[in-house]
Amino acid sequence: MRSNGLFNPSVLEAAHITPYAGAWHTRAQHGLLLKTDIHTLFDRGLLWIDTELKIRISEQLAGTEYAELDSRYLRLPKDKQNWPLTTHLINHRKYWIENRNDVESA
Repeated sequence: MRSNGLFNPSVLEAAHITPYAGAWHTRAQHGLLLKTDIHTLFDRGLLWIDTELKIRISEQLAGTEYAELDSRYLRLPKDKQNWPLTTHLINHRKYWIENRNDVESA
């Protein structure tokens, strides 16, 4: 989402990696800053971040404009304390693997 070569921050949202769990859960390491459409795909388990901090996409997104994101590394803050927690990323993916059948039949 660039306009005249400039990034438009109005399309960004803070996405929790795991469901919001109170004020302590507002630190950067508990979330990701995502474009609104990417946030939706992430929340639906169609896009996730692997343990190498690479973007991965569902087979359902193959052949779409989102396919170009597959295997790209996240852009991360300079301070590693603000990087997403690997345990949260693992749990996010595990949830969607375990609940895939429930989601697809809904």
